[in-house]
Amino acid sequence: MRFMIIQNWFGSGYNERRSNIFAAQPNLGHKAIAELEKYVQVVVLTQNIDGLHQKAGSSEVLELHGSIVKISVQFVIIKIK
Repeated sequence: MRFMIIQNWFGSGYNERRSNIFAAQPNLGHKAIAELEKYVQVVVLTQNIDGLHQKAGSSEVLELHGSIVKISVQFVIIKIK
């Protein structure tokens, strides 16, 4: 039996994007929302996948589309007859 391993599309193409995101810094909006937590309960619901709300200090962030920061490379193994 032979096996073929296919790396999914999160592999090498996303490493460059992830590097850019790791270098990005929160803007004043991210920081203002994090600062608001000192006075009231805040839950951030975001479509962003960059983790900048967490980087700014927000503690309760719900990411609708997941996080590019937390992805893992997965492999598909196909059995060839």
